[in-house]
Amino acid sequence: MFKKGDLIIYRKPKRSEHPGPRAKNIRPASSGEDYHYEVDKYWRVMDVENNELVIKTRGGKVHHLPVSDPHIHKASILTTWLMRNKFPSD
Repeated sequence: MFKKGDLIIYRKPKRSEHPGPRAKNIRPASSGEDYHYEVDKYWRVMDVENNELVIKTRGGKVHHLPVSDPHIHKASILTTWLMRNKFPSD
């Protein structure tokens, strides 16, 4: 499904008292003190090994994520073009 060089979007779950402007799917926590929400992260697949993605962030960090992680999806052609400055270069 994923291969080296693919551009992916990782919808990272977060929690805080003040969601930022990029927050999506904002929901109040059951206690009412803070909010649960998600933020899109624009990453590049560096390698696929043993059902695990090795990805690179725009800042140069490297993460290892399982291929089956439900928060990962491939970027569409339109998203790739519209958000081209948010993805890391090779």
